[in-house]
Amino acid sequence: MPPSIHPVDLIAALRHKHLTPAIVFLTSRHACDDAMQAFQRSQVLLPKQRQQAIASVLEQLIVQYPSIAEHPLLPAVQRLGVAAHHAGHLPSWKIAVEELMRQGCLDAVFATTTLAAGVDFPARTVVLTQSSVRKTRDFTDLTISEVQQIAGRAGRRGKDLVGFAVMTPSPYIDLNVITKGLTGQPEPIDSQFVITYPMVLNLLKAHPLDQIQPILAKSFAQFQLNRRAEALERKLDQLHEQMRPYGPRVCTDWITQWQVYDQARKQKAHRVQVKRREPPEVQARLHFLTPGRLVGLPKGRGIVLRQYRSRGQRSSMVTVLRPNDAVTECPAAMITQVLDRTFEVAEAPVYPWCTPESLEELSRHLSELPSRIPALPVLAQDEREELTESQIAQTLDEFPCPTCPSRPACQKDHAQALRLRQDMHRHNKLLQALRHGLWHKFQARADADLSSHRGRGMGTAHPH
Repeated sequence: MPPSIHPVDLIAALRHKHLTPAIVFLTSRHACDDAMQAFQRSQVLLPKQRQQAIASVLEQLIVQYPSIAEHPLLPAVQRLGVAAHHAGHLPSWKIAVEELMRQGCLDAVFATTTLAAGVDFPARTVVLTQSSVRKTRDFTDLTISEVQQIAGRAGRRGKDLVGFAVMTPSPYIDLNVITKGLTGQPEPIDSQFVITYPMVLNLLKAHPLDQIQPILAKSFAQFQLNRRAEALERKLDQLHEQMRPYGPRVCTDWITQWQVYDQARKQKAHRVQVKRREPPEVQARLHFLTPGRLVGLPKGRGIVLRQYRSRGQRSSMVTVLRPNDAVTECPAAMITQVLDRTFEVAEAPVYPWCTPESLEELSRHLSELPSRIPALPVLAQDEREELTESQIAQTLDEFPCPTCPSRPACQKDHAQALRLRQDMHRHNKLLQALRHGLWHKFQARADADLSSHRGRGMGTAHPH
């Protein structure tokens, strides 16, 4: 939409009040081009001396950017001292307009609001002709940041003591929007950084793989993720403090122990048949196979580093640290015993799924274990039929819980302790995603690109 005041009259008024050079912000490229056409139809020409000064600067710019020599607006800019600047012009032409403005050759530039951000050529005056801007298919009010970016172009350092922001009388001006924009706090800045396939290819082309992770770590997106991670770490510290009263009791992992025992008691009371995808004995152990759990294997013992199920697999898998620093993957069905001992694990998002320091500490613990460690009783239910009450009662007798002196405390604290532990686990997972999410997305995109490239290469190969 054009300004309510005719562009020629507007610039004439600014010249009369000594408020040039000016940037006139319009809503669209079309409005900027219309303003230039209005000047071309007028007979308001610059004095010969100023036309010659503009021509001299243009000659220098044409040497650097030959493509602007044939630009249709070149004669008009030289004669009229005004120009249009928007995304529809060639980059070389926009550079030329910016340089003319910096050298004080132009009285006005008609531009869209995109000029307000990212271009460094201030003017004595900025003119707002509307308080809204077209985005996608509709008009939306200018944000506080956009208003301040526009107004911030007013005033040239070293030349103007005061910059002027002028609003033209217009039905498209909402003074409340402008007032809020000039006096309010800018909206928070959010990174728009996205890992795309072209970006992955460009980075791989320009840098070795081992240099890309530090590059991503320096991005504003990662900075914002780190800020969120720091807040999450503070929350984790609070959860650890809240978890302190629920530390080890008679059983090292009393929370899981009581959960299984309580489930067995309820099963006895209600005789609920639960369908499982895993064999019953494996399903019963899965609750215990958390990182740091000591387990028995067909040959020796090991410490669980992670439990997972890959896409397409029907059985749960575990990563286990074995003696002599061996890290192996095996089905959860290979676990023969769940032992009553757990260790702290500093989890990591990549193999071996814990930090090197944690792996070294776990290996030391594994080598220093006593020969006899009690196994936890695990209640397994047959998939085809319910356990009888006598079978459940017999299994319940294997639990130490009924006669344990900590039973009243466990029964009272279990719900709260379980909730805290689940919160800690969820926060840890989210923390890993925040710290390493960008890099993992990059790796996934890079792997997909490589696979696609190999597939195309195989498809286009010809036999000799």
